[in-house]
Amino acid sequence: MRKQEANHISGQDGMILPLPELTDILTRICSGDTAARFQEIAEHDHFRTVKKLVNDLGAYIEDTNSVAQEMAMGLCEHYEILNRISQGDFSARAAVNSGSEIVAKMGELINLEADSLTAAISRAKQAEDETKSAYQQLVDIVEFLPDATLVVDRSNKIIAWNRAIEKMSGIGKDEMLGKPSHKCSLAFYGEERPMLIDLLGQEPDLMRQHFTHFNMDGNTLFAEIFIPSFRNGGNRTFWATATPLFDKEVNPSGGIESIRDITAYKRSEEERIRLESGLQQAKIIEAFMMRLGHDLRTPLTPLTALLPLIKERVTNNPELERMLDICRRSTTNITKLIDRAQALANLSIPIARDSLAHTSLSLTADIAYSENADVMAVKHVTWQNDIRPDVIVPAVSEQLTVLFANLITNSVDASPPHTTIRVTAEQQDGTVTVAVRDEGVGLRTEHLDCIFDAFFKVDESRHDLDAVGLGLAICKRIVLNHHGRIWAESQGLGKGAAIIFTINQEAY
Repeated sequence: MRKQEANHISGQDGMILPLPELTDILTRICSGDTAARFQEIAEHDHFRTVKKLVNDLGAYIEDTNSVAQEMAMGLCEHYEILNRISQGDFSARAAVNSGSEIVAKMGELINLEADSLTAAISRAKQAEDETKSAYQQLVDIVEFLPDATLVVDRSNKIIAWNRAIEKMSGIGKDEMLGKPSHKCSLAFYGEERPMLIDLLGQEPDLMRQHFTHFNMDGNTLFAEIFIPSFRNGGNRTFWATATPLFDKEVNPSGGIESIRDITAYKRSEEERIRLESGLQQAKIIEAFMMRLGHDLRTPLTPLTALLPLIKERVTNNPELERMLDICRRSTTNITKLIDRAQALANLSIPIARDSLAHTSLSLTADIAYSENADVMAVKHVTWQNDIRPDVIVPAVSEQLTVLFANLITNSVDASPPHTTIRVTAEQQDGTVTVAVRDEGVGLRTEHLDCIFDAFFKVDESRHDLDAVGLGLAICKRIVLNHHGRIWAESQGLGKGAAIIFTINQEAY
């Protein structure tokens, strides 16, 4: 009986003894030691099935932890790749050979997005480079344009300010780049107001508030601008053109304005209109004088022929002979007046450029002197030509000969015997100043400006029938034809006089 009980207790002990080991293995597995295992499991072990189950559970937990660890490591690596890409390393790529299908798939997606982002950035960079290149080309072109030019961006900030506008405005590009376009109006108008470029896309009524003369051709604006005392100088007239700029998608991207100083053109245009008007008037005067000369010569011709014949038949009647002489002299003076008036009318026609020739002033003066040599010899008036032979001017030589001849005649008439008429010429800055001086009766101050008027006579010669009063008027017309000036100088009565004129050495 006792022996059976002992055997029974011994069997129970055999079943209980493995429990601590089983508890230890489970505790180790639950504590994270997923490698803990039952090494040997006997066939007759009562807990054989349980031990196998514990070993399988440990293996499963170990495998699960390995996958989780691999996923965690893969996610960390992917995070590092994403961080590198975000910092600009667009060559970084994620690994796709992970044992975790999820981690490998995530790597593929990251790489696809990285490739797409890299391509987009590459295209943007290429577009940016093209934009910079186009902008630089625009700036280079604008910089060397002959017209004053400025360029603005879509916010009307100045992005180009070329050399010509620096010179025109007196303001360097460093002061203007980045500023609103209306700020440059201070340099042009002396106050802040819209420039033409500021009115792109605006209504015409707004333009009329700022520009009197303007025009529109599509999107392009044109305006003529008159600015008095430009930069505290003379009056200036400008022609401005403004047009918008567009990008590839035809969106407004800015504008460009060019400004040209047309002051010289306007003056030449006004001069052209004046000359055309003068030419038309001269043609009318010439036609009138030709007709008048013809009408006056018709009755004078028989008088000129008959008066000498009548005088031959008059004898022993001094009073009648004197009256006939007066009539003859009067007809001669009328004929001379007609000739001078027609000559003056002919000179009213402007000189054509191709009619100018290189003319020696000294030689021309001597030719004119030869026409007065006999009269000067009678009066014992000496001729002194101090013009150097190398002084050459572009002129109509026939008109210069008439000019010198009239000036010499005028001086001879005013000179007493045994005096000298002297002609000189000075050259300075492309202009020759010629003076014909005499030692004659001189001029009053009040007569210095009016002696060149047609038919004017100073008091001493007002009753001289031989004095027509057109000689100096013809001289003035000739000088004006050659774009020069003419004036008189005298220290007063009895102190002689000088007639001075200028002529350009360069063809006009």
